[in-house]
Amino acid sequence: MPIYYTNNGELFAWYKEDTIKKFRSKISSELIKTYGKGPFDEKRIVEILFFTLDLYQNDFLKILQNETELAFYQNLFLLHEFSSKIHQEKLNESYQGVINDKEFAIYRRILKLCLEQACDLKLNYNVEGSSEYLKSKEDVIDCLLYLGDHIYSYSNLLASQDLINDSVDLKFTPDDQFYFDFKHHYGYLITEVSKSYPDHIAEAVVGDDDFNDFVTALNSCLGIDYGAVVDTIKRIHEHLPGGKFTLDEPFIYPKNLENLYGIPFQHGETFFKGLTLNKDNKMSLKEAVYRPHNTTKYLYRPFLIWNVDGKDLTIVGDKIFIESIHSLCTNAFGWNKYPIEWENECFKKYIQSKVSKNDKILEDKAEKLLQENNVIYDRNLKYLKKWNHRNLNIDNDLCGEIDFLFIHNKSIYIADSKHLIARYDMNNFKNDSAYFERNKKAYNKTIKRKMNFLKANISDVQEHFQVKLNDKNLKIEDCTIEAIFIVNTPTFIMYNNEFRIYTLKSFRELLENTFIDQEYSLLIDEENNQKFLNVKYPYFQKPIYKVFDIKDYEDE
Repeated sequence: MPIYYTNNGELFAWYKEDTIKKFRSKISSELIKTYGKGPFDEKRIVEILFFTLDLYQNDFLKILQNETELAFYQNLFLLHEFSSKIHQEKLNESYQGVINDKEFAIYRRILKLCLEQACDLKLNYNVEGSSEYLKSKEDVIDCLLYLGDHIYSYSNLLASQDLINDSVDLKFTPDDQFYFDFKHHYGYLITEVSKSYPDHIAEAVVGDDDFNDFVTALNSCLGIDYGAVVDTIKRIHEHLPGGKFTLDEPFIYPKNLENLYGIPFQHGETFFKGLTLNKDNKMSLKEAVYRPHNTTKYLYRPFLIWNVDGKDLTIVGDKIFIESIHSLCTNAFGWNKYPIEWENECFKKYIQSKVSKNDKILEDKAEKLLQENNVIYDRNLKYLKKWNHRNLNIDNDLCGEIDFLFIHNKSIYIADSKHLIARYDMNNFKNDSAYFERNKKAYNKTIKRKMNFLKANISDVQEHFQVKLNDKNLKIEDCTIEAIFIVNTPTFIMYNNEFRIYTLKSFRELLENTFIDQEYSLLIDEENNQKFLNVKYPYFQKPIYKVFDIKDYEDE
């Protein structure tokens, strides 16, 4: 594992080619011995993926369990603090040429995994951390980075197999080295559609006052001054010889908060407990990988409890503390996720206000786009208007409240908005798929019920808009009815869902009549023939190939 220095003096690391060869050969032998070399059906591929993941996870944990020196984890802590600084200050150019943005994100997640799992270990303080010590552990960290990278990679392949039926295959090179590959056009298209994510995210809406709202709620509901907390952490780091590497008993933070700012110890203890990760509340390695948006992890709980020489001590970095608070404000509170230790009536009310506001800011932006494009619409419909004022209630089991109902290009659109948590990989996208397709109150089932109700009552829909526009001549009975979703950030299922899913970017394009359904024409060369494939939405369905036998054209 080479240790790299950025242009600004921060350290980061990534694994080398030799490590890949070391583990790949061993696991290739295990796979051939256990499963042979194929071919494999869909069920067996899932079994093999779990088997491979277990091999990688077991090796990962064995390495961590063999490293019981505190200095080892302090060095990983240092690397993570540097990574947070690079991330927060957007110094991405500092590591370009060594690893790309996606690899850097995985690198940060692997470091978090290591630091979380250290909560389970009995650590010893025998060696002082130093650049020499870090250098002596390069190969160990190299193996952890390689294994962690592939743990996330194979976890994502499992999620892909769940999102796209029978999408993954296991293959071997001529020298019996294993690799997983996507079937058909899936790998190519996954890469292609992911290129559009930044453009979708660029037009997403965010809460303007998320952080300030939290600071206010913290004071009102928990009796904590946020500035005092930040200053207390800073002063503890400055006062003790270890600086940000300082480990001390957990009470030191609420006690110093009380001594310095007069905030009652009990209030401070409650606050810090809500940001603490220990052996009792941390997830296992498997859970941490498979449940990426669970908030009992280092990303949301920056105070780690490690057992050192038989005593439970806590460590926190100033960079991870800022990152955690930001993550809670932007990717947790608005989705009703918060530390259970902070729960009281006041804080629950604050959380509910953030959930409601989350939905509203997306709907407000969607409404603005409808207005800008002069579209006839109505919002948050609970009933359909009647000339005789005996309005038809739809907020019931037969239909349900409709976020938007609008008329565009001879179509009547039923649109429900879903402010999803921002996600960036298949393991995360799988959660969205469950919300749309498999949960008891799946979004697709709900919107299909609404669509069927309106189709059966199209004359009532027409009368609703006639009343709204005060125009009895308005005719829409010949319009088609289409159900869609509006989301804030891109999700993989929007390329394969039963009902179309539009981000704010693609929704704007729909209303502006500039939206283009991409089509892909692929030519696949095989030994004796060529396969031609034309792929349209939905993009991830098992394809039907048009096959050309090369021999038929050899004499031409």
